[in-house]
Amino acid sequence: MKHTIDLTQSNFDRIDFQEATILDFPYQRILPSNLDFSVWGARLLLDPHWTHNKSFMPVHDNKDLYVSGMGVVKISNLVGGSIKVYVYDSIKDELNHTVVAKNHDGSELVVQRTWGDNDLLSKNYGEYLYDWECVMNWPYGFCVLRLYSDKGFVTYEYDTDNVIPEDEYLVNPLQYNYNESRVRRDTREHG
Repeated sequence: MKHTIDLTQSNFDRIDFQEATILDFPYQRILPSNLDFSVWGARLLLDPHWTHNKSFMPVHDNKDLYVSGMGVVKISNLVGGSIKVYVYDSIKDELNHTVVAKNHDGSELVVQRTWGDNDLLSKNYGEYLYDWECVMNWPYGFCVLRLYSDKGFVTYEYDTDNVIPEDEYLVNPLQYNYNESRVRRDTREHG
């Protein structure tokens, strides 16, 4: 069953997207006023130590949950933002960690785009900043996505069949995090 959570302004702290993978972000030259993009994985923060209102989840047992599947973020009234993707290399370091690709001069390979005057927006004239720091599927790398909305709405929609206890995810993240075959299966099953 589909479920939608309001993430507008202070509600944005209801979910943690650090373990997420953004799947299909549109790198448009001009930022549209309304935007949707797909995300695999999100932590639903329900533990008692979180101070926000937890009524966005009508039934829960006071433990954080993980959405092991696709969800859609929708944001309206966009007025600016930026994206930086630190592109991962296909090789690993000596500890088998993913590394950022390098340019010919040894600097990190970074793909970036800015929409609007972020210096003006950061002065906070009523715009609200929404920030994602997670993995981007394409180009594959670590992403810092900042979007400013002027009194717009932000929602996250996902399928409740994809929700598992966060503890399960932490024990075996490779079983539950993003994988292209899981996306195809999830799309077929939950359309």
